[in-house]
Amino acid sequence: MNRYFFLWYYTKGLFSSGTLSWNLVRFVVWKFHIFGLLATLISPWKRDVTFKDWRGLHPVKSLQLIFENLISRFLGMILRLVVIGSGIVVLVLVLISSLAAFLLYTLAPLSLAFGIVFLLMEPTFGIVLLAAGIVGVMAAFVGYLFREQDEPETTDMAQLHHRPWFERLLGRLGLEKKELGRELLTDTEAFVDYLTSLGLNREIFEQAVLIERTAALARARKGQFLSWENLHKSTPIGKGWQYAYTPHLDRYSLDLSAFDPTEYRNLVLVGREDELRVATLVLERPAQNSVFLVGDPGIGKKTLVHHLARLIRENFFEGTPLGESRVLIFDVGRAVSDAANRGVDVDGALRELLGEAAYAGNVILVVENIDAYFGSNATSRNLTPVFGEFLSLPNFRLIATAAADRYHALAKMGEGTLKFFETVYVRETSEEETLSVLLEYARSLERKQVIFTLAGLKSIVAQSSRYKWEVPFPERALDLAQEALTYWQGSGTEPFIGPKTVDAFITLKTGVPTGTIGGDEKEKLLKLEQSLHERVIGQDEAVRQVAEAMRKARAGFGDAKRPLGSFIFLGPTGVGKTETVKAFAESYFGSEDQMIRLDMSEYQTSEAVARLIGSEAMGMAGQLTDLVREHPFSILLLDELEKAYPKALDIFLQILDEGYVTDGFGTKVSFRNTIIIATSNAGAALIKDGIEKGTPFTEVREQVMDFIVEQNIYRQEFLNRFDGIVFFEPLKGAELLEVTKLKLESFAARLKKDKNITIDFASGVAEKIVENGYDPEFGARSINRYIEDTIEDKVVNEII
Repeated sequence: MNRYFFLWYYTKGLFSSGTLSWNLVRFVVWKFHIFGLLATLISPWKRDVTFKDWRGLHPVKSLQLIFENLISRFLGMILRLVVIGSGIVVLVLVLISSLAAFLLYTLAPLSLAFGIVFLLMEPTFGIVLLAAGIVGVMAAFVGYLFREQDEPETTDMAQLHHRPWFERLLGRLGLEKKELGRELLTDTEAFVDYLTSLGLNREIFEQAVLIERTAALARARKGQFLSWENLHKSTPIGKGWQYAYTPHLDRYSLDLSAFDPTEYRNLVLVGREDELRVATLVLERPAQNSVFLVGDPGIGKKTLVHHLARLIRENFFEGTPLGESRVLIFDVGRAVSDAANRGVDVDGALRELLGEAAYAGNVILVVENIDAYFGSNATSRNLTPVFGEFLSLPNFRLIATAAADRYHALAKMGEGTLKFFETVYVRETSEEETLSVLLEYARSLERKQVIFTLAGLKSIVAQSSRYKWEVPFPERALDLAQEALTYWQGSGTEPFIGPKTVDAFITLKTGVPTGTIGGDEKEKLLKLEQSLHERVIGQDEAVRQVAEAMRKARAGFGDAKRPLGSFIFLGPTGVGKTETVKAFAESYFGSEDQMIRLDMSEYQTSEAVARLIGSEAMGMAGQLTDLVREHPFSILLLDELEKAYPKALDIFLQILDEGYVTDGFGTKVSFRNTIIIATSNAGAALIKDGIEKGTPFTEVREQVMDFIVEQNIYRQEFLNRFDGIVFFEPLKGAELLEVTKLKLESFAARLKKDKNITIDFASGVAEKIVENGYDPEFGARSINRYIEDTIEDKVVNEII
C-alpha cells in the first residue's frame, strides 16, 4: 500500500489537489453570483418599478416616478455590491488558503526531510517543518483513502468479492455471503453453475453486476461533495433578484425552486427523455411557451414536472432561459375557494394571481388536472376566459396536465385555449424502463441492505403487466412492489423479496395460483379431467380440451397477450355445455362464484354494444366491461351466443385476439386473466341427426361448420379467434342414467342442507325418471323439469 500511496502522491494526488483548489475558487465565484450580479447591477430590485398611470403632461409626477425608480435601482445596486464585495473578500481568502494548502501538500515530503535535518541544527525550525510535513502527508493520506477509485468492468468473482458492494451484489441475486464457500467466491464458472441450480443464469448475474457497479459509482460521485459536479448544484446568492416577488401567488402554490418537500424529490425520470426535451424546448421559447402534458394517472406526469424542477434547482439549465426559473405548483381550487369565501370576485382574484406570475418574469406555473377548470362542461367554475387572457403573453409560462380522455374531450368541444399550448403526450414506460424505475425505488429503501432481488423486480414487472390493467406503467409496477413489500414485512419468511414472495402475494390477492406449481396444485391440474367428470357425464373430448388449455396456461405456454383460454361449445340443449363451465369454475377456481355469466339473448337489439361496453354519450355503464373489471380472474360464460346482435360479436374479435377492449369511456379493460367460454345451439339439429344416423363424428363436425358459415351465424374469422371449437354430443342411455343420478344426489344434498332432511331413493327410480321424463329435444333439462314436477312436489307435500 505504501508503494501505491507514494506513486499516487505526485500523480493523481497532485492533480486532485490542484483540481480541488480550482473547484473551491470557482465555487466562491459561483456561490456569490459575482458575474450574474454585475450583469444586473443597475436592474430594479425585484422588478420594483412604478409605472405611469396618468394621461397628459405632469412634470411633478414624472419626476416623482423617475426618482422612485432610481431609488429602487440604487437600493438593488447597493445590495448587489455588498454581496459582490463579500464574494471578492472570500475569494481572496480562498485563493490564499488554496495556494498555501497546495504548497503544503506539494512540499510535505521535502518538509519532512529538511525537518529531520534541521531538528538537530535549529530545533524550532525543524519542528515547524516536521509539523508542516506531517500535516501535509496526513491530509494526502486521507485523500488517498477517500479517492475516486475505478470500478473495473469485470464479472470475475476473484475480483468482485473484494469490492465493497459485493454483499449488495449477492443480495440482488438473493444470496447471502455465509451460504457460499471459498470456491464459489473465487471461481466464476462454479458460481454461475451454482446460480443455474437456483434457477438463475449468467445473464442475470452480469446484469446484477452492472446494476450494483453503476450504483456504487453514483454513490461515490455523490459522496465527493467538493467535486464541481456537486458544488455546482448549490443555489447562488442573489439568483433571481432581478425578477419580481409573487407574494399572493405563493400562498396558493408549492414552490419547488429551493426545495421539494414531496415524495417526488428524489425520483429519477426514466425513459420519457424525449418528452422532457420537447417540454424544455417549448418553455425556452420567447413566446407560445406553454406545455400541456397529457397522460393517464400514474404514467409519470408529476414525476416529469418534479424532475424538471430538480434540474432547474441543480442548475442543469445554467445559461438558458430556464436557468433562473421558479416552478410553482398552483392550487387553483384552493385559490378559487378562498376568493369565494372572502366574497370577492373570483375571476378578479385569479387575474391578480396570474398577473403576478406573468410580471415576475421567471415563473413556470403548473396546474394539475386543468381540465376541471377548462371548458363549458368543467366540473367546477369555468376559468378558461381568465387563463386565455394570459396564455398569449410571452412572460406567462404554464405547464398544464390532464388525463388523455379529458384532454380529448376538451379538444372535441373545440376549446380555443388549447391553441396556446404545445401538447406533449407522456408515454407509458416499457418493461425495461419500468425495471429501472423499480431499481430506483428499491435503492431508496435499501440504505443498509438489499431488499429486492433482481429476479424479484423482474417478476414484479411481469406480474404487473398482467394485473391492475387500468393503471399504466410504471405506477402499477410500483404499486405491486409496495404491496409485495408490505406482505414480505408481515410474513418474514424470506430474507429477500424474490419471485416466490411476489407469486405468493399475487395468489393471496387474486385467488389464482401463480409461480411454481406446488404439489397440491400439480395433482389438481394432472387430474383435472377426473374432477370435471364428477359433475360432467360423458363429453370426453370437451373435458379434455378445456383441461389441456388450462394446464398450458398455468405452465406459461399460453399467449400472454390473449385470454388464458377461449372456447366455443356447440351442441344441442341440455347436453352439459353450461354444466361443464360451472364444473370447471368450481374445480379450478374453487367456486362457481368465479364465473361471470351473460345471457346473450338479452343483447339482441342495436343498443347491445353500448350495454356491453358502455357509452359516455348515453351515460350507460358497460355490463360486460364492469363485470370483468371487478372480477378479472374468472371464467366468462357467454350463453346462447348466436342470439346476440351481430355487431356485438365484433367486440369479441379484439378481446379474443388482443386480450382487451376499450370501453365506451376510453378506458382499456383487460381480459388476459379471463377464460372465455361461449355456448351455442347453432347446428344442434345437424349434430343430433348425424349422431342418430351413425355418421362419423368428423363428418358431423364438417357439416355443422359449413352450415354455421353458410348461414352467416358466425363468420369464419370469428370462429378462428377461439382456441378451440368443442362439440357436445347428445346424451346416450347410460349417460342419461348417470346424469339423472347426479341430479337426484344434488337434490338430496340440498334438502339435507336446507331442511336437515335425509332422503334415499330406491333402486330403479333413476331409470323410471329417464323413461318417463327424458325428451331428446331438451336433453338433460327435461330430466330436471321432471324431477321438479314430480319428485320435488311429492317431497314438499310430505314436508307439509
